[in-house]
Amino acid sequence: MNCRTLLVIGLFFVLSGITQSFGQSLESTLFTIEWDNDLFVRTDRYYTNGVEFRLYNGIRGIEAVNDFLAWPYKNHKTVKYRHYYSIDQEIFTPGDIHDSTLRIGDRPYAGTLLLNYGTQYFSNDRMIWSTLSVGVLGRYSFSHETQDVVHDALHVDRGSGWQYQVADAFLINYSVGMRKHFYKTSWQQSGYIAEANLGLYQTKGTVGPYHQLGNYETNFGERGALDSDNNKLKMSLIVTTKIHYVLFDATLNGGISGPENSRYSIDFTETNHLVSEFEIGLMYSYKHISSIMKFNFMSPEFSTGQYHAWGHIGVGFRF
Repeated sequence: MNCRTLLVIGLFFVLSGITQSFGQSLESTLFTIEWDNDLFVRTDRYYTNGVEFRLYNGIRGIEAVNDFLAWPYKNHKTVKYRHYYSIDQEIFTPGDIHDSTLRIGDRPYAGTLLLNYGTQYFSNDRMIWSTLSVGVLGRYSFSHETQDVVHDALHVDRGSGWQYQVADAFLINYSVGMRKHFYKTSWQQSGYIAEANLGLYQTKGTVGPYHQLGNYETNFGERGALDSDNNKLKMSLIVTTKIHYVLFDATLNGGISGPENSRYSIDFTETNHLVSEFEIGLMYSYKHISSIMKFNFMSPEFSTGQYHAWGHIGVGFRF
């Protein structure tokens, strides 16, 4: 095992041990819809579309899974927490979706469909999350069909090389992360984000600073008040810079549990293991509704790749 692998695994266990569970449960139920698409920045390549449906506190958690997700926090009884279920789909394409040939040296077509169950913990100066994900890579993510529907609705040409998508594989991943501020006033806060992912989908570590400016409701309440109605208009600007150290990404490198090998995937030697990401966006909440609008910019993920970007829109309903 090389030192880079040890670095990411070390980050994973450090984050898992930062706080050692259940404190006070947040009672309000929140449903959110998130949509990513690169058409917002007038491109159509690489990470091209993503959608997630998430429900907080709407369904009772599975006790065995709760215990697993909560084990890093068992010595903290005063924090507030909420659990959530979500389903998400992500779609990736080459730099030119009009080329029907196999594009060696370009990002392969790939799609994922994941079911996630997680827990978020909130204290005065940090938010910590722990998430378990299971799903599929390949045909049964139905990414090809989703892209066709979206492109038809927007009157955009369909992708013409989906027959070369990364082969089917089973995915399981665990992530643990933290957002912590080290400076805070009533109108701004600065801090950092750290996250580790380990599994058959992605194995990587992430770290970077963020700054938030505005009249946000709580330290980390980007969806408005955590446990009460928000009767005042809240709006804030958030800027985040992230550095990802990527050991493995199944959408680039191919899955490792599939029944067949992919016709083409990016080799590990051609993967850029160090990738930067910049994010800027506006967050809004009023009463039972919240929304997020932001843009993401990412450096090349592989040696022959290009910089790319996408837009994000999210809306939440509290009830």
